[in-house]
Amino acid sequence: MFATFSHAQQNDVEHITKSGNYIFGIGTGKSIPEADNAALHHLVTQISVEVESAFKDIITEEDGDLSSYTKRVVSTYSNTSLKQADMNLLPDAGGRKRVLRYMEKENMNKIFRERKQKALDYFMLGREAEKDLRTGDALKNYYWSLGLLRSHPDKNSITYDFEDYGERTLLPVLNETIEKLLSNIRLSVKNIFTNEEEKKKTVTLSVLHKGKPVSNLDYKYFTGNSLSPIVSAKDGTGVIELYDASAQSLRKVDVYIEYQYEHKWKIDDEVRRVMEDTKLLGYGKSQVKLNISDPETLKDRQKHYKDIALDDQDIFDKTATLEDRDKFINRTFNVVEGIQQQQTGKLKSMFTRDGYKMFDKLINQGRVKVLFDDTASLSLVEVNKQFVVRSVPMMFNYENNNRKFVEDVVFVFDDEGKIDAVNFALSEVAVRDILDKNDEWGTPQEKYTLIQFLEYYKTAYSLKRLDYLEQVFDDNALIIVGHVLKKEKEKSLDGLTTDLNQKQVEYVKLSKEKYIQRLSNVFRSNEYINIDFEDNQVRRHQNEKIFGIQINQHYYSSNYGDQGYLFLMVDLQDILNPRIYVRSWQPEKFEDGSIIGLKNFHF
Repeated sequence: MFATFSHAQQNDVEHITKSGNYIFGIGTGKSIPEADNAALHHLVTQISVEVESAFKDIITEEDGDLSSYTKRVVSTYSNTSLKQADMNLLPDAGGRKRVLRYMEKENMNKIFRERKQKALDYFMLGREAEKDLRTGDALKNYYWSLGLLRSHPDKNSITYDFEDYGERTLLPVLNETIEKLLSNIRLSVKNIFTNEEEKKKTVTLSVLHKGKPVSNLDYKYFTGNSLSPIVSAKDGTGVIELYDASAQSLRKVDVYIEYQYEHKWKIDDEVRRVMEDTKLLGYGKSQVKLNISDPETLKDRQKHYKDIALDDQDIFDKTATLEDRDKFINRTFNVVEGIQQQQTGKLKSMFTRDGYKMFDKLINQGRVKVLFDDTASLSLVEVNKQFVVRSVPMMFNYENNNRKFVEDVVFVFDDEGKIDAVNFALSEVAVRDILDKNDEWGTPQEKYTLIQFLEYYKTAYSLKRLDYLEQVFDDNALIIVGHVLKKEKEKSLDGLTTDLNQKQVEYVKLSKEKYIQRLSNVFRSNEYINIDFEDNQVRRHQNEKIFGIQINQHYYSSNYGDQGYLFLMVDLQDILNPRIYVRSWQPEKFEDGSIIGLKNFHF
């Protein structure tokens, strides 16, 4: 019972409500939770009064109500930060519970500083993505940064120090950057496939930014009577599908380049609330009218694309002979024809048992469309007595998922010439990042082995290959899910210690058995799982075939999505049997901007 209320407590409350050093809200209700919600609402109102004038310019743009808009903006903070406000129970009044919620004004400023830092973080992620031609990631990060920034009271004075031209106010720079990025995207027809029997036309697109294939980009298009699902282009390839009358009559198609990335809001609840509760500007340059019927244009663009594809083959050393190339690429093309003719059962003899298992999952887990009819863009590399054919672009979509995505598919042949694995390829940017490292860092075979490992790892989640993941994790693997990691003495690997700061501790450590069990439950409950590696940094331990891989990972499934920073410590000393010693995942970087990496471990 809270029937008594001491004189000291009353003095505390009077100090909070009258000193001017606090923002506070008082709420009443039938129960304590009801009164607490009312107090939080009142607290939001009081904060809104403090910062209302900062949003006058936005209301002028929209001709809306300043007070209600400001409350909506401040409410975007309430789901996390504002609930950390201190709480006092006040004496009941008229049989109703009363709650005081309060915070020092300095703490309120801390909440705004956190929002500012997050906006800056997304802006910097956007700049990195733009440099890597991850155009979709760049648009997403810039736009989310813009949303967070516009919800900050100091939005018109927050600056960024640019290397080239010094300190500039970030808000107009963001608008200008998004406009410029959209202006430099070029969509053109690469190929057209017409199926008269199904009354269907598939248009394969070349998707370029400043003349180079984008690593990723999302868009929708008008089908003739409605908007399509989201299509995710990859490595310069996108697709448009038209049916029935639209397939026959449409000569131009309106394409809408995605920049809001609403379908990814669920990976960041703070972004979701900002986007839902506030209004942002639209961008007319995101709409493109695409001509899909000009044969001369089509011919020229096909040649342009083929030239780009041939240039990209240079990232691979010529480790295989021309005879090998003809042999394995022709076998790959036989598989492609089987997919196109929907006769995949006849291909079983071309695969090993494990290879066909992967292929069958890949083909049958969703609708699959091969997006090429030419072997010129394929390349071949020999890795550890295996031949790898890279990469066949395919489009995938799932019955219960309002999204289509393009993936480059890699076929791995064993020493008997059978397909032993089918993987989703890393982006060309990620591949180049590894292959471009100097010879002292690693031999070509070591680099290819690392690329192959990452492709197996990424694909294992999409194809729900629990057997592979159980095999590749060391029995004593350190598996961390949460914010950070601390020193772990039990079941440590011989000679391996960590120097992570004890202050960084807030984590969940899982045994390999627990992690595999958790994955098993996730795989059973999801129709599909898709993992995007937005950025990756690879480091090598000196004089050892131990690699540390830091990845900005986006995870999507039927019922869940998140983003965070993945670290893998991988042992490739036995190149045919890689071992993962450490896997950590953290939803955000540490305060100094770092994430867990090789530097945190000593051998």
